[in-house]
Amino acid sequence: MLIETLDLLEDDVVVYSENKFDLKENYKIIYKQAEIKRPQKVDYLEVCNLLRSTAPKNIIVYRLLTSVNTIDAYATKYGYFLNSTNKLELVYFDPIFAIKDINNLIKEINPSEFRFKIQQVGYTTSGEKDGDCLYSEVYSFDLRAIEAQNQNDKVFALAVFALDDNFIDDSEDTVFIDNRSTKIIEDNPTKQPVFAELNVSAEMRNKNINKEKISNLKKSFAEEWDTSFGSTAESGAYQKENKKDRKKQSDFSSFLSKHKKSSQGNANKGIFSSDKNRGFPDRNPVVLKFK
Repeated sequence: MLIETLDLLEDDVVVYSENKFDLKENYKIIYKQAEIKRPQKVDYLEVCNLLRSTAPKNIIVYRLLTSVNTIDAYATKYGYFLNSTNKLELVYFDPIFAIKDINNLIKEINPSEFRFKIQQVGYTTSGEKDGDCLYSEVYSFDLRAIEAQNQNDKVFALAVFALDDNFIDDSEDTVFIDNRSTKIIEDNPTKQPVFAELNVSAEMRNKNINKEKISNLKKSFAEEWDTSFGSTAESGAYQKENKKDRKKQSDFSSFLSKHKKSSQGNANKGIFSSDKNRGFPDRNPVVLKFK
């Protein structure tokens, strides 16, 4: 996942994830206006708050398509419900969460027959709906097996700051390679299965379903979740190098509050600016299966 806020003039941020099945270590934030820009940990709940914020931004997330079309998306444990211009949509912050969620969505899977796709999807802010941010889709494409297993969206953040001399990356690169639980391979069957997006039941469309799901997800990580790790100014995500930085940079919750009513402004700029009008190159469709 990547989030890039656009033209807020102050407290602009880039948030990215590294495809790790760990709520505490997976998410990093970089303050664009900091004198020294370096990745810092950010709370999973704050990431969700930023997605809901109407501040103009571009995001990259992931979508799961399956050959089973009778699944209700509300059975998800690791997904997030995003308001798009077309509908309420279930997305995942990383491919690992989509893969881990399949067992929650489908109780009995026949690996020899089950097929799925993981798509990378780019969205941009297009407005507001019921106090939440409304997104419009910019692009999407199917990930290959090796891409789904090793996707690390830190590369997008590094590209944003590639020419910034004040950017310091002092963290180790991490990628997800999990051969202990599942191994996915590409499949090219003669008869292509029909893929469907996960269905959000009509009963749940008008409810704040993310709040309950986020709470349950946090509880499921209870053994690894550090109770002192949260969205306060003194948490690890917001530790500043000195008092000057502490005064200059507000904590993430204050950032959300300050820009809650920001207009969409130049929402077509940022990470999609060079490709929005040109379009993305065509890729052959990819079908994935378990082995």
